[in-house]
Amino acid sequence: MSSTGSAAAAPAVPWRLIDSGPGPGAWNLALDEAIFDAVRARRSPPTLRLYGWDAPTLSLGYAQDPARDLDAAACAAAGIAVVRRASGGRAVLHDREVTYSVAVPAGTTAFGTNLDAAYRAIAAGLLAGLRLLGVDAALAPAVRGRARAARHPGCFASASRHEILAGGRKLVGSAQRRSGGAFLQHGSILLEGHAERLARLLRPNAAGGRTGEGDRGGDAMTGLADLLRHCPEYGEVAAAVAAGCAAAWGARLVPGEPTAAEVAAARALTGARGGPTMRDTLFPGG
Repeated sequence: MSSTGSAAAAPAVPWRLIDSGPGPGAWNLALDEAIFDAVRARRSPPTLRLYGWDAPTLSLGYAQDPARDLDAAACAAAGIAVVRRASGGRAVLHDREVTYSVAVPAGTTAFGTNLDAAYRAIAAGLLAGLRLLGVDAALAPAVRGRARAARHPGCFASASRHEILAGGRKLVGSAQRRSGGAFLQHGSILLEGHAERLARLLRPNAAGGRTGEGDRGGDAMTGLADLLRHCPEYGEVAAAVAAGCAAAWGARLVPGEPTAAEVAAARALTGARGGPTMRDTLFPGG
């Protein structure tokens, strides 16, 4: 897959574009981490990676407590593998979606120097791609007060600032990690919603906390199948996202592959255990 974009006032910045297609959950997240490590060390260029999932997989945020939020018996019965991300946020059921991953040094042109600027830049690229698909989407409004700390354990139960809504419901969920002068942001663009399936795998408000304003559980989720006459498949969505990001960021996306060093690092991470990283496989699934 290839895409080109142009900046308004400067030559396009070369990026690496990786389209991995569908893969196993632990591998998907380990490769994200390996690419992030290489970009952070300046061994690899800024990278936009797009991928899917070869089997339904639940990922938890790095600080999420599976004993509190996860129904382990339900996951085992459904054959759902559970892995932990290095990024924050809450649980995501990855299935019929296109996942994007952006690894870039902080301060790269168009991304600014702080978390807010990076979220805005990435959202601009995603929105541009969604418009190419005919989706009328927008950034979620800022949430005031304690509502941002809503306790529902599912990512798509509420929308944080700079996440993307369509028809008032969350279409794209994202999480970010910043370390060593670089950041990794990855997120799910839903082809189909799965609120009922996700609800059966989680323990809503298990900590006894009050559900926050705007934290509506399953009715806050939507997918492209709900928004368009014809739900696009993975390839069409991936191509649109790449084109939108290239245009929004003034980036020249050069199709490529992970380096041999990144692949080796991802293999090592997939086999690792211990520590709150997204490479940890908490439950292998069935």
